[in-house]
Amino acid sequence: GAVVEIKTGKILAWGQTPSFNPNKLTSEDVQVNYGSQLAYEPGSVMKAIIYSAAMDLGVYDGNADFNSGPYCYTASAGRTYSGDQLGCIYNVSDRDWGNIPLDYGLIYSSNVATATLLSSYVGVSNFEDYVHRFHLYENVNSDGIDEIPGYTNIGLSPVDNITATYGQGSSTGRLIEITEECVNKAKIIYQNIWVIFDILCFLVPNEGSLTFYKTDALVSVTLSLLTIIGGLGFIVMSDIFSFSYKRIKLKDKSVRLRVHSILVIISTLFLLFFGTVSFIILEYNGTLFNLNFFDKLTASFFFSSSVRTAGFFSTPVFFQRTITKILTMLLMFIGASPASTGGGIKTTTLAVLIMGCICVLKGSDDPIIFKHRVAKITVYKALTILVLFLLLFFIFSLSIHLIERSIPFLDVAYEVVSALSTTGLSTGITANLSIVSKLLICLAIFTGRVGPISLILSIALNKKKRGIDKILPDSKIIVG
Repeated sequence: GAVVEIKTGKILAWGQTPSFNPNKLTSEDVQVNYGSQLAYEPGSVMKAIIYSAAMDLGVYDGNADFNSGPYCYTASAGRTYSGDQLGCIYNVSDRDWGNIPLDYGLIYSSNVATATLLSSYVGVSNFEDYVHRFHLYENVNSDGIDEIPGYTNIGLSPVDNITATYGQGSSTGRLIEITEECVNKAKIIYQNIWVIFDILCFLVPNEGSLTFYKTDALVSVTLSLLTIIGGLGFIVMSDIFSFSYKRIKLKDKSVRLRVHSILVIISTLFLLFFGTVSFIILEYNGTLFNLNFFDKLTASFFFSSSVRTAGFFSTPVFFQRTITKILTMLLMFIGASPASTGGGIKTTTLAVLIMGCICVLKGSDDPIIFKHRVAKITVYKALTILVLFLLLFFIFSLSIHLIERSIPFLDVAYEVVSALSTTGLSTGITANLSIVSKLLICLAIFTGRVGPISLILSIALNKKKRGIDKILPDSKIIVG
């Protein structure tokens, strides 16, 4: 590692593991400066360089699709699908995402994407020119340090040209890589690095986020459990701790969880099961196609746990099927539980409404949950929250759709539901919205976070009840 002056590339400090033990130095020790006297394959660093070269040449189109499957090449390094190929190169672990935009090729760190850029956009001669303009294979000429500049195989053969785009088949010294690739003479990458960051950061909500951990069960399950705990609500967590303490520590067998806590736990478990099963069925041959069953299950569970509250994801939203996006909107709309860190109409609101429907179908006067009667005012509050959320959803969605006519309504609706539920997921349209639409999204986020809470408090704290002393006649109104 090194501390480098950003404007000049001057190395202020440089640390490395020596080839010998400095505390027990002997005459037999081979003293090698790993940073300057050994050459390494630069690896995926080269991907940023060829992307920058394409941008600098003005030939880059991040939305242009390419086939991310095996890249079989001809003598000119061009791609072929016939039997006349000289050989084929593959992505890491032979991954194949189908036809995807070039932007996603960078996000996926796709070898096939850089090969495509070389053959269809940049060209071998231009690529070689840009590599030399980055000074990757020249000595830094630091005083008192022996240097090995490395070598490049660009121009020797088609496979050398292609593998050089993702940093294999060539080598460079670590010292050179530190000073030249990121600062100093690398003016081209400096000009385009923010565009690359924009690709990586803006599209993170579509593919980045936690996609690189979708096969890591430890990371996915740990984050899922944290998300679930945060979505239960502080009241439920306090009740669970109190219940556990009294049951285990005090041996009190009479203590029970509150009805609210039981309802939240059951609702959460049901939604987790429903979301996991639905996602693995809908995306089995979609965004999950290249995973084994265990990884599919892990990714689906992570989706189900985070989509209602956290806004994390391990599979790209952009590539999900339409029905999956609708399922996601439903789960975001429901959200987490009351007094939690999540948004939405809340799990208990949905549960009370369902029990109210069951009550009407059975001909009962009041909903019954776990042998407890639910007050009518609670049902009215739940219905009010549902209606207000639906009303806000249609107002914001239609308003933005009228402004952004070129954007599909489903993507607009997805964005609005995500904003109202304060989830944070996106199909990637946010940056393309006009200023007015972005302000409406901001207003939706603010309304979704503050509006329902303010509504409940205003109802609960309203001591002045109009008409409380008046006895009014009943009126039967036909509905349905």
